[in-house]
Amino acid sequence: MLVEEKLADNAEKQGQALRSRLGELLADDSRVSAVRGKGLLNAIVIEERDGVSAYDVCMRLKENGLLVRVALGSGAA
Repeated sequence: MLVEEKLADNAEKQGQALRSRLGELLADDSRVSAVRGKGLLNAIVIEERDGVSAYDVCMRLKENGLLVRVALGSGAA
């Protein structure tokens, strides 16, 4: 199924589209220093500003039904 339905290729295409659109949407936010990823595993690098941390952003997203995770460190997504 993975090969026949080209799931890896589709994940890569969908991930590129997602990162591109997120980059456009977040381009004017000075807290966002990068949008990166591979396939559908993606990361938005959020810098703390005005006392609002990446953790705070994640908790707000969770309250609105989007499950995200804070990943500490500077490793690639």
